[in-house]
Amino acid sequence: MDLNLSGQNVAVFGAAQGIGRAIAEQFEAEGCSVVGFDQSPDSPALKNTGEVTVGDVTSFEQVSAFADAHSETDHVVFSVGVGSGKFGFPFWNLDPSDWARVLEVNLVGGGQCRPCLRPPSHSSRESKRKLPKIRIRATPNSTWLPLS
Repeated sequence: MDLNLSGQNVAVFGAAQGIGRAIAEQFEAEGCSVVGFDQSPDSPALKNTGEVTVGDVTSFEQVSAFADAHSETDHVVFSVGVGSGKFGFPFWNLDPSDWARVLEVNLVGGGQCRPCLRPPSHSSRESKRKLPKIRIRATPNSTWLPLS
């Protein structure tokens, strides 16, 4: 499939495995330069573009350093998520403390990737480049949030 993405820069949070890895590899197949970010220290390198940076999406400092190292980003994918690990259904049987890390990673972590969404450093009138969009997936029906 050719989506005319060749030469574009993509940052994928959660690029070590699963859906995030598949997304990173598909962007690479489209000819994009892909950089990854994941908490797993055993993340295999991406095929065409190299290493996956090890970090925690709940650490603003780590995400900011990643964003600074990859300042020209056209697309950002947040494919990170955790569960309580207790599989306590119905959910009202779970202790409220079980949800703290789930909310921190799944919700706050998504907001932490905002440094990757900075507009180009020059005036927006001079640039025809669209700002990237972030996909927030908190429910089965997700929404694109334009940043302009």
